[in-house]
Amino acid sequence: MKSTRKNFLSLSLLSISYLSTLSGCSGGGSNDGNPVTDLTGRVQGYLDYINNASTAWNNLIVTVKGKSNSGQTIEKVIPVDSNGQFSAEVPEGTYDANVKDKNGSIVEINVPGVVIKKSDTTLVRPNNQETIDIVPSGISIKTIEITVPTSSIPPGSTYTFIARVLDSSNNILSDWEPRWRLEGNVGTLDTRTGRLSANSGGSGKIVAFFYVGSRLVEAKADIVVQVENLSPAPTLYALRPSPANSSIYAIMRYNSRNGQEIGKTEIPNILGNGQICISSDGTMYVTVNSGTSNFIQSIKTDGSLGTPMASRRFDIEALGILPNGNIIGFNDDGFHIFNKDSGLVVRENILDNTLSTVYDIKTGPDGKLYVTALNTLSSPDTYVVRRYNISTDNISFDKDIVIFSTSGSNQPSSVIFASNGEMIIADIKGKRLLRYNLEGSPLGNDYSVPGLVDSALAIGRNIRSQNDETIFVLSSQSTAGIRRINFNNGTFSDIDTFFSSNNIIDLAMP
Repeated sequence: MKSTRKNFLSLSLLSISYLSTLSGCSGGGSNDGNPVTDLTGRVQGYLDYINNASTAWNNLIVTVKGKSNSGQTIEKVIPVDSNGQFSAEVPEGTYDANVKDKNGSIVEINVPGVVIKKSDTTLVRPNNQETIDIVPSGISIKTIEITVPTSSIPPGSTYTFIARVLDSSNNILSDWEPRWRLEGNVGTLDTRTGRLSANSGGSGKIVAFFYVGSRLVEAKADIVVQVENLSPAPTLYALRPSPANSSIYAIMRYNSRNGQEIGKTEIPNILGNGQICISSDGTMYVTVNSGTSNFIQSIKTDGSLGTPMASRRFDIEALGILPNGNIIGFNDDGFHIFNKDSGLVVRENILDNTLSTVYDIKTGPDGKLYVTALNTLSSPDTYVVRRYNISTDNISFDKDIVIFSTSGSNQPSSVIFASNGEMIIADIKGKRLLRYNLEGSPLGNDYSVPGLVDSALAIGRNIRSQNDETIFVLSSQSTAGIRRINFNNGTFSDIDTFFSSNNIIDLAMP
């Protein structure tokens, strides 16, 4: 969260570790008349400014004060170097740690009762927390407000909590990111980000907190993890090498809620450049371009192979479904339409000689055809989202609703349509999801996807909770595979890596 303050010394984490050596240090005191010899330990640590690393470190003072095991009173003022590091030898004993600023500009931190033992590494952990948040003097946190989901969290899903921190004047300290903890055995929590991975049903509390000096300010909110009464999860289809035989490609079927494999259909002729689409009745179609045998293969709802269509001469590179269920494909000769049942050609060579490459073909909620493509007859070349009118087994040019220069930073690859009618474009150059209305006006709030966006998108509803909307993005890089993105009222938020694999070619959902 970002702050309204300008020059806060908001720094995080004083981690002070104590490393003892076995060197001796003479000392007074006794134990049943026997002299006690203090062993020498080392206190060291590092101070980290969250927002202002250029602040002078030499204004900060670290002090440890207490008694050694022999009874000596020890007070050690430890200098902080230009990198925020400090280190000093301290006799074994029990000490209070203190951090303050020479000018009094931060709230002093006091951590009592730190025990330095002979051979242990000891961290200063106020109230058992790993870090200490150092805040400016004069700042008073009044309250913390936590945003929780309006419904229960399904087991196996993730949710990132958000907190607002308010000062005594109800100003939002938006740079202040609280620590988090979880009460109740309902999952695992990232204590820095507030990201919960729910793993079992039950109830608990999410806690956001700060320490101002040594004073705890916290907020708690109830959370419930339980399975909602959801309809069966829609199936996600992925074209990839078969797990059983990587030399054969297969259409894999996955439960979109939990990622479990629920079936596959192997297609031996695919070399790896296929594209898939699904009709409203669940029949799947995949382009098969093997070099010697090029056609469109239909796959029935039970997973068995159906009627091949489109002979070699068509060599289809992009595939889509028309509103009447017939199949439309594109190659160098233009668009071609095939009967969904017989596979016979209905209409061929619907010419659009301005397009050299078509990436994706989708029917929009308005009943028109949307195509992402490279237009090489424009000057200069452009990437377009082109719209066509659809009549009975024919299409005609309507308009280019989105146009990007090929020398620019955007390249549309795949399109999907959200339930609110928005068009979402995968931008493989900008590595983002872009929002547009159906007339090509940008809606803003674009989203950078973790991992690189490739050419495929799919979208489904009622997957993680009732009436939710989840986008599946084919991505690559170190997080290769399928990324899940939540889409809610025009806002994107990351969910998780749904499936890790660097060899998925295409995605589709009914």
